[in-house]
Amino acid sequence: DFGRKAVSLEAGNAVIEGNTFCPGPVHVDIGPKAQGAVIMGNLAQERFTVRKPAAARNIQLLDNTPGPSAAGKGKPAEAKRLVK
Repeated sequence: DFGRKAVSLEAGNAVIEGNTFCPGPVHVDIGPKAQGAVIMGNLAQERFTVRKPAAARNIQLLDNTPGPSAAGKGKPAEAKRLVK
């Protein structure tokens, strides 16, 4: 469903790797009790968006990319974005 986060990390640690995400405002939502996350190699149809608390540490974003629908529109697509 558009508007819903695809992954919600509420506590602990996670590795989120090699997924394909549909369009939406937030793909991964990291809660304040999360200790760490490695988010890499994911593909989004538009831009890949992660929401995290301002105090979050140990969050690594690597090589996440927009999918083919974002390419070729005259300007480079934003591959990843952090929302606080």
